[in-house]
Amino acid sequence: MAEGRTPPPAGIPLEVELFMDYHCPYSHRVVAWLDDLGPARVAVRHRLFGLEQVNRDATATDWRLWEQPLDYLHYQERQNRRPLAAFLATAIVEAAEPSDVARRFRRAVYAARFEARADITDPDVLERA
Repeated sequence: MAEGRTPPPAGIPLEVELFMDYHCPYSHRVVAWLDDLGPARVAVRHRLFGLEQVNRDATATDWRLWEQPLDYLHYQERQNRRPLAAFLATAIVEAAEPSDVARRFRRAVYAARFEARADITDPDVLERA
């Protein structure tokens, strides 16, 4: 536990706010690890964080990921690296389904991206997740 912080009382899960991007392998590992700990040990608030937004050309000060159409051009023309469709699908699942369904959806999207090497910008891939 970080200096100055105390662990939660026994029986109360530790609260964690996690910023994630489906294209980040570190995020993939952390989401899986926290999921495996289980909700009795850790209560995770998943936040979508587009690395594309912060890694863009610094002169593109007016460009916002969340303002783009689904078929926007990736800044390095790597169309399979656009996170927006997966983020929108995740937001819909999190709003409409129980937390266990959202957890399974996040894991399935990460599996599609890193294990199957699928293009998670493809709505058919997201629908199968």
